[in-house]
Amino acid sequence: MTRKPNLVATEKECPPDCPFLIVRSWQPDTLPYFCGRYEVFLGVLGAAPSRRIARCHQCRGILPDAKRQGLAFIESYADLARIPETRQAFSEMDKIYRQAFSDLIARTGREIYLQENKPKTSDELANQALRIWRGEHDKRHAASALAFKSLVEKLTGDFTLLTRQTDMLLMNLFLVMDASEQAMLMSILQNRRQIEAFLEAFSKQPRDNDLLRNVRALVYDFDRQAEQERELEQERARRRQMDLEMMRRTHQAGRGGK
Repeated sequence: MTRKPNLVATEKECPPDCPFLIVRSWQPDTLPYFCGRYEVFLGVLGAAPSRRIARCHQCRGILPDAKRQGLAFIESYADLARIPETRQAFSEMDKIYRQAFSDLIARTGREIYLQENKPKTSDELANQALRIWRGEHDKRHAASALAFKSLVEKLTGDFTLLTRQTDMLLMNLFLVMDASEQAMLMSILQNRRQIEAFLEAFSKQPRDNDLLRNVRALVYDFDRQAEQERELEQERARRRQMDLEMMRRTHQAGRGGK
């Protein structure tokens, strides 16, 4: 059983060796760190280059502080040059918008910047957060995403390798794949001869920067296998048809000779 480190609420940093600390840098435009225990993205304490991963309030057992959490998220953004203006705009936000901003990033990990061609104001940062929220909502409620979510949920009870964390990871990978890759992954998980082997191979993939690239390669590999199986099945069906046709002709010739 995995146990979390023995920490007290006053410790603000997440230990680098925490078993629940997950690197999510494979996911485009998102924060690099994720807490697998409480299923939230994590910010950082301090400015670059001496950043330290911040523990989430659930882990610390304290009430959430939206302003402190939002600033920790902003400090972890990849584009260091845009952090100061985003931090200033966030600090000037109304309390309710700071809460919404922080909740959105905690759930999705999305980096919400002020755009270069837009006013550098708290209202514009709130508008940008709203646009990202709408985009995330639409993406996750698209027909293809809902179909994939339903499929994975149905399979979870049948395969021990499908856990809640694996389901979420597969869902996030699915959402950043293109339409053809999504279709291939759906097909693999609908193929009873491939599911277990795919999940076994997927479980062995390192959760590092190359996860998305490696899983894409895995999907293409399994799709090629499925295509080869389809071609073999078509060839077997063609041969069966030829054999049946030969038997029919032989039978007709035998009857004609009587």
